[in-house]
Amino acid sequence: MTVKVKNPNSNREFTTNLLFVDTTSCTVTFAAGQTETEAELTFGVLYDIVSIESSDGKSFVVNTGVNVSVPSAPIIDTITSLLSPNCTHFSISFSGSSLPKTGSLVASISPSMSLSLNYVDEVWTTGWLLNGTNGMVMNTRYSVSKIASGENEMILNLNTFTTALGPTLSSIPTVSLKDDDLNSVVVSLDGHRMPVSSVVPLFDLIVVASGGSTEEIKIEVWFSTNSVGSGEVEVYKSGKLKYLTSYSVVRMSSTDVSVSIPSAVTFTTPAAPTRIVSASCDLDTETGKSAEIVLNGVSFPQSKPFTLTVFELDDSKVRTGSAIELSSSFETDGSSTLHTLSSLIYGNDESKLTFGKWYEVTKLDIANVKTIVDDLARFVVPPEPSRLTTVTLPAVYSEKDTEVSVTLSGIKLTGLYTVTLNNVVSAKPIDVKVTFSAGSSGDLKGVLYSELSPSSVNMTYDTKYQIVSMKDSSNGKVFVEEGLSLTTMEEPARVVSVWISGYENDEKEAILRMEGRELDVNKKYSVSLLPGNVIVELEYAEGKWEGRVEVRGSDETGTGVIYGKPYTVDSVVISGTLTSVHCDDISFEVKMEPARLINAALTPNDGMNISTLTLTTRKLVSNQKYTVALTGTPITQSNSDSVHTLDFEVDGTPSITTELSLYPVATLRFNHLYKVTSMKLKSSSTPIFMESEACSFSTPAEPTRIVDGDGRLNSQRTEVVVTLTGLALKAGWYSFTLTHPIAGNSRIITGSLSSNGFIECSHTVEASNANRLMFGETYTITSATLNTEPILFDSDIHIRIPDQPVVTDASFTFKNSLNTTCAVTLTGSDLNLDGNYLVALSDGPTLTISFNEKKQAVSPILLIGRAGTLQFNTTYYVLSIKKDGDETDVVRVDGTVSFETGLKPTTLTVIVDEKTGSNDPNCGDSVNPCSSVDATREIASVLSIWKVTLKVVSSVAQSQPWLVSSDESLFITNEQIGVPTLRITSSASMDEEDGMIVVDGGILEIRDISVLIENGSDSFVFVFGRDSTIFLMSSSITGLESTGNSDEDEDVCSWSSGILRFVNCTTLVDNAKLTHHSQGAINMDGGSLTVESSSFHGNTPKLESFQSLRRNIFCTGSATIKIESLNGGDGSKDFPSPWISLNDCNLTGDHAKPDTPLFIPPLSTESKSTLNKTNKAFWIEMTGSTLIPCGLWLEIVEVTKEKRDGISEKVELTTDSCSSISESSISLDVAQSLLSSLKDNLEWRGRLVFGSNQTTSESFVVQKSSADRISQSVRDNMKWWLPLLIVVVSLALIVIVVVVLCCRRRKSAQIEKKDTASTEMDSEIVEKMEGPEDYNSLNQVVSTSHRQLNTNGIHAEPISLGASTFKDEGLPSTSVEQLEVLVCGEASKVEIVSKNETLFDRLHGLNKQRVDAVAVGMEIVNGLRHLSQSEMFSVALAKWTPHWVVLDSKDRVCIRLNEEAGLHVDGSGKQIAIDDGQRWRAPEQSNGQLGVNSERVSVFRLGLVLLEMRTGVIPFGEIDGTNASRQVCAGLLPPHKDVDEGLMSIVRECLTINAHDRPLLMEVEDKLEQYASCRKMDENGQTASGGKTEALQSRPTVEFTH
Repeated sequence: MTVKVKNPNSNREFTTNLLFVDTTSCTVTFAAGQTETEAELTFGVLYDIVSIESSDGKSFVVNTGVNVSVPSAPIIDTITSLLSPNCTHFSISFSGSSLPKTGSLVASISPSMSLSLNYVDEVWTTGWLLNGTNGMVMNTRYSVSKIASGENEMILNLNTFTTALGPTLSSIPTVSLKDDDLNSVVVSLDGHRMPVSSVVPLFDLIVVASGGSTEEIKIEVWFSTNSVGSGEVEVYKSGKLKYLTSYSVVRMSSTDVSVSIPSAVTFTTPAAPTRIVSASCDLDTETGKSAEIVLNGVSFPQSKPFTLTVFELDDSKVRTGSAIELSSSFETDGSSTLHTLSSLIYGNDESKLTFGKWYEVTKLDIANVKTIVDDLARFVVPPEPSRLTTVTLPAVYSEKDTEVSVTLSGIKLTGLYTVTLNNVVSAKPIDVKVTFSAGSSGDLKGVLYSELSPSSVNMTYDTKYQIVSMKDSSNGKVFVEEGLSLTTMEEPARVVSVWISGYENDEKEAILRMEGRELDVNKKYSVSLLPGNVIVELEYAEGKWEGRVEVRGSDETGTGVIYGKPYTVDSVVISGTLTSVHCDDISFEVKMEPARLINAALTPNDGMNISTLTLTTRKLVSNQKYTVALTGTPITQSNSDSVHTLDFEVDGTPSITTELSLYPVATLRFNHLYKVTSMKLKSSSTPIFMESEACSFSTPAEPTRIVDGDGRLNSQRTEVVVTLTGLALKAGWYSFTLTHPIAGNSRIITGSLSSNGFIECSHTVEASNANRLMFGETYTITSATLNTEPILFDSDIHIRIPDQPVVTDASFTFKNSLNTTCAVTLTGSDLNLDGNYLVALSDGPTLTISFNEKKQAVSPILLIGRAGTLQFNTTYYVLSIKKDGDETDVVRVDGTVSFETGLKPTTLTVIVDEKTGSNDPNCGDSVNPCSSVDATREIASVLSIWKVTLKVVSSVAQSQPWLVSSDESLFITNEQIGVPTLRITSSASMDEEDGMIVVDGGILEIRDISVLIENGSDSFVFVFGRDSTIFLMSSSITGLESTGNSDEDEDVCSWSSGILRFVNCTTLVDNAKLTHHSQGAINMDGGSLTVESSSFHGNTPKLESFQSLRRNIFCTGSATIKIESLNGGDGSKDFPSPWISLNDCNLTGDHAKPDTPLFIPPLSTESKSTLNKTNKAFWIEMTGSTLIPCGLWLEIVEVTKEKRDGISEKVELTTDSCSSISESSISLDVAQSLLSSLKDNLEWRGRLVFGSNQTTSESFVVQKSSADRISQSVRDNMKWWLPLLIVVVSLALIVIVVVVLCCRRRKSAQIEKKDTASTEMDSEIVEKMEGPEDYNSLNQVVSTSHRQLNTNGIHAEPISLGASTFKDEGLPSTSVEQLEVLVCGEASKVEIVSKNETLFDRLHGLNKQRVDAVAVGMEIVNGLRHLSQSEMFSVALAKWTPHWVVLDSKDRVCIRLNEEAGLHVDGSGKQIAIDDGQRWRAPEQSNGQLGVNSERVSVFRLGLVLLEMRTGVIPFGEIDGTNASRQVCAGLLPPHKDVDEGLMSIVRECLTINAHDRPLLMEVEDKLEQYASCRKMDENGQTASGGKTEALQSRPTVEFTH
């Protein structure tokens, strides 16, 4: 059955099945929801029952008002989470409306968790959950997907919740050392909601060390309250934590609880306490008296005193005795782990340590420092070492006073030791062996003198020895007490050697010599010799002891010693006394009687080749070799320096005969006088005495002899020329028989002696003719005569006839990279020929060849592939080689000689032809211009030469690149006889890197063509090349002749255009002409250019004023230009100016030198100079030719009678610096102040400087001295101005006399007044001196300091300065403390004043004041101008600073003539030193430039001082003077924020870096006057910048005149 219900509010009906349970009840099921839909009823709504029908259509009666009530929906709208009281668990509770109160609910938590809920206290709850239950943790947000009871789901108005906030670590832990255990630290924690345990640690705090470590360290902690916790951990032995290390907290947890940790929780452990870990002990290595205790530990403090307490230990390591305190001080850097302290140990003091004992360190006391001593800090003192303590004297000497013995004693000394003694005088150490007995004593024996071996001497007499060290047999050190020493006795007199030498008088007498020690040189000694009791008296002379003794043979009678006998020294006494001296055992032997040479004689043999030399001797040793030395000189040349020496060996016999060769190995020389200079025994070099007069002989005169010969062919190869050489050749007719050694046939040749000393004979030579001499055969000389008389000749003289020249091979090579030229080389044998030869080829042209030094025949460079030339890929045979002009085959061709030419190259060849060929692209006229040809593409597409033919019957109108080649070869030439002309008429401009022909990375060769460019554009480029190789050969490129269109805006000295433009190219211009290119001929950037046999003509820019200017080559990029040769034009002999703009390039070559100027400007002698009306400047007018303003300077040079060139000044001549300039005339103004004051016989002359500092030989007068000027004009004007001059001079003399008298009277009055009043001087003005207007009298004034006056009140000697002197006769009669000469800004004023306040003091001193920069500046300029008129004050001009400018109490401004260094006081009262004015230096001064202009330097300094006065700030005052000067040189200006632009413009001009660009003082004065007149005055009569009063500003300015 079905039932239908209706919502009375919405009138919507719903139908569903009705199920009867029994006859009285039924069940109806509807779907329900919060929102009514077609399938769902709505919760909480009352529905009416409309009808009930059965399945068969029957209806049931439904009473009115019967309805169905849908219950309210179960809704969850609150979710809460609670923390358990002990903070270990949490719960989750759900509540809402219409929820069931029985049964069970299950909450599904995303993503896959479920919780069982129980109904407790009106809520559904989970109960207490342990953290992590079902994966849920505290303080986490979760989503609820469903809450259901079976199939019934609750409606979720709230589907998210956050679990309770659990235990949380709330702050950074603190860590401190544990008070009672410095090996541990206490970690203190703060937290919230923490479980509490007072005994058992509940948590593990996991940390890792900062710095990338991953090792986790666990610290057990517990909380005494829910917010305060702590834990302990060891930091020393266990090594869990380390001192002074940063750690990061990773997590904190226990078995049941997880703790939340904020991010970046870190803590740092405290620094380690001072700790002694261990100790050790060593003896000090120097004396062994102190124990060096080494403490090993950590955190030793820096520079802290401490006390170390130690106890002595017994054998069982138990403390015994009282404590010993050792004091020291740490001197570590605070991070050291070792410290060494020293404690005295040697001696009997109980407070000292004891040798061999153990000690324990128990305490370390350091003020205000926690310390720890580890348990095992023990050390043992080493046992007592061996020690030398005493030296027992006196010393004992041996019988001959040659040995000394000293007793040594000490501690623990047994056995053999090495004692080192140091000579206190020479500091030379010696070692002596000493054996010590058990009693610790031993004898030190030293050898003072040894008669057997001097090497055994180890000590010297009368010497103090210090015992410095001692070692045992194992090289172990023994300590030595300080100051142990011994002194040896004085050395006695002693004879140490006697010998015999110095044989004289033919060895009949000898000299007995003696050596000894401490012998008295003022006495004689008698030496007794045995056997024979020979007595010889010796005396001291010339540094040695000697006496004469007779020497005789054994068969002779007499006194003295005998040859060959041994002798012994018996005794030595002082002559005339019985006093003997020590004498060593001395023996010597007299040498054997020497051998003698009695005579020498020479006997020549018949052949005159060998002679026999006979030597007569005595006492030679038989069967021994002797060396004989001969010296010979020419007999016929007595003054000749030619000396012949000879050494040879002979056997020892009484009469010696030996053969010596005169020829061919010339041991002796003909016609010489020989003398035996020495004869020695070879084995021992024992000399043989000679009878000098008898030991000489002479050799015979040398005969004529033929020794060698050779044959050579003449240039025609038809005759052989036999050249014979010989000895003693004479003039005459020679005849020789040449015989073939095998065939036996002979030929006679004849000849004479030539001027060069050879015999030359000619004879016909043929290839095969027995009656002639034949090629390649060898002949010998069988007879020789001179004027029919036989002469000698060597037996082995062979005359070889040279072989006939033969060509055996030929080769072919291309000679250029385009394979368009070639050369042929022939090789063979005997090709040393001169001249040109003709080579006939099969089916080819006849070649002309010549032979080089390599004996090769080489043809000149040949064209290939053209008519009448060699052809490609062809074999040619050499048929014959003839002398040019001769039909004889001089050179033989051996067999078949041929060569093969190369293949045709794959090169784009452009043929300029006046005819149209079959492959003519039919282009080149104005109607059909040639289109662009890509050479790269075309070459790649062909296998042989590809050719483009250009018609030149019409002009080529081309405005785009016509030929473009990249990394390929391009060849432009012609096929016509003569040079066709390629005319280009395009007027369009090319781009910067375009041209009619463009080559990029390839090769371009232009040969045998003429190019005429009728193009009006200055930017047109015929060839543009980049990174390429370019050849311009036998061609010309011509433009239209420039007419000069007055394009004066164009740069005169540089240009960027060029008809040929090359970038990094290698270029050869050979036999070429570049003519009439106003935009320039060649413009190159980098690379290289070689010019050979070429010319540049008329490459004139369009500048009317400079028609001589040329633009041949403009070079940049450090390129290289090599000019080998020129065929006329610019740079040739007739036109020497090369007109090459080098810039940074290098010019080389035989034709052009590196210093070749761009142009040579001749200067006319008609140039002149005129002083203008104001006498402030010269008007200079120069005339000449090629006066081009490119690196052109006017130099004005000082000329005197003594020297030609003195001081000079330069002015650069540019279009801006000159009033007018052209290539024929230049006019400009030059300031008169640029020149120093003139002296007598002096003048200034002007000349031009150009090129690399070259000057014109011509010059002109700029200014002469007054005397010269007067002498020049007086001749013409004497008649009318002479009377006037007399009147003027007379009046001037009267004025001078009156002024002098007044001055003297005034000075006397002042002196009298000062003497009668007091001796105090006015602190401001001592005296004023009136000077002449031109200030030339300044050279009479000098600065004076602490000068003493004589009794008359004047200086005893005048002060000399220059050529004039000045006596201080007007000064008061007292010593003047400080006088300075100052130049004031007023005219005619030179003041001598005392030390006043300087401008520097006024601006920067204790009482800082501002000054009027302009008013003071004008007065400074006025004074500087007066100084500039005298050369003697150039130093003052170049060095003045604000320290040199003086302002007295009356505001007068003066300039010192000398600056006194000293101290000044700044604004804070602190004294500061003057830094020598470095910060005010001009750049040229700081850079060390020589010959600086002092006036321009003073202008630069003025600019800085003007700025300093206006701002009140020292220039770059925050840094020192040196660095301030560097700032100035860099062009930086001091701060000038508030300086008005009018004054700043003047300052900038003064501070120009280039000195020549700065204004002169006169110009600066004018600018300041103009600026001052434009300023507005304020109400108080002061400037806007404040400063000097109006009275100062209104002071009159008086101008000086010459």
